[in-house]
Amino acid sequence: MKRVLVLILATLMMVSAVACTAPTPASPATPADPAAPGAPAASGEKFEISIALHTKDGTSEEACAMFKKEVESKTNGNISVLIFENGTLGTEAENISQVSSGELNCALLGSLYPQQILSEYNASGIPFAFPDVEAVEDYWNGPVGEEMRQVSISKSNIKLAGLIRRGPRLLTANKKIAHPSDLAGLKLRLPENAQWIAVWKSLGTNPTPVNWNEVYTSLQTGVVDAQENPIATYYTAKIQEVQKFTMVTNHINQHFAWVFNNKFFESLPADYQQIVLDAITNSVEFAKADVAAREADYKQKLINEGHTFVDVDIEEWQAAAKNGILEAMEGLNDAAKTAIKQYMK
Repeated sequence: MKRVLVLILATLMMVSAVACTAPTPASPATPADPAAPGAPAASGEKFEISIALHTKDGTSEEACAMFKKEVESKTNGNISVLIFENGTLGTEAENISQVSSGELNCALLGSLYPQQILSEYNASGIPFAFPDVEAVEDYWNGPVGEEMRQVSISKSNIKLAGLIRRGPRLLTANKKIAHPSDLAGLKLRLPENAQWIAVWKSLGTNPTPVNWNEVYTSLQTGVVDAQENPIATYYTAKIQEVQKFTMVTNHINQHFAWVFNNKFFESLPADYQQIVLDAITNSVEFAKADVAAREADYKQKLINEGHTFVDVDIEEWQAAAKNGILEAMEGLNDAAKTAIKQYMK
């Protein structure tokens, strides 16, 4: 009996020892937080984003440089960003085609993108249709804007990822133009944009197409009397040397569109897609402040050089342009027309 008890006790001690020394099952590995800065993609793949800029204005180049730094840093260099400025990769029209086909995976596009790809929605491209830049951004970022994004993908495989603010377009001339009646017979340089031509013609001007690289000489020789552009564009082109007045018409509030080939964007791992979108959001916020600062700086420099700025009554100009605005609206869909009509009196 005593021997049996000893055997039972020994057995119990052995079981206890095994239980105490058995290894604890390993915890499953915790995946990297995809939102954490520098977290590599699960695939470890390398990607390259080439960005085409068809023009320079200071702000857009800075925004792209900011985007490059943030994306490369947060992906530990697994995404490299190449920036091609000032039309190196072609004209804006060529860039649109390249992004659509996938030959190019990213670009900053100007007014030609909504004209070509989103023509029935291009309400904000009509002069004097919107009162300010905030109203334009409400349009592009609201329900109609979401429709535009879906149409852009289905129609051209182009993903609209953000809008970089530019300065408003202003009118310059060699005489003070305080009222629309002062525009009669003015030879105004315009690009070949049907909406713009319709509105400015209704205001009494004589719209004249001239290539931008010929505008300075055309103003100097009298081929045209006036031009309209954001202040950063015409200041850097030295248009103030051949134009004495700027009318603060703010007739179009423009943006550069951050666009991607949608197939390329969808090929990125989900965490990288979010890093790219966050970097675009940050560049958009940067641009708002940067554009305002540059506009103020250019304006002061022009004033110091003897240039005169003329404030105008925007509502007076919009009322005078009403017939032209209505003509420019003819090709728009109902949603775009409704967006404009809320601002027309």
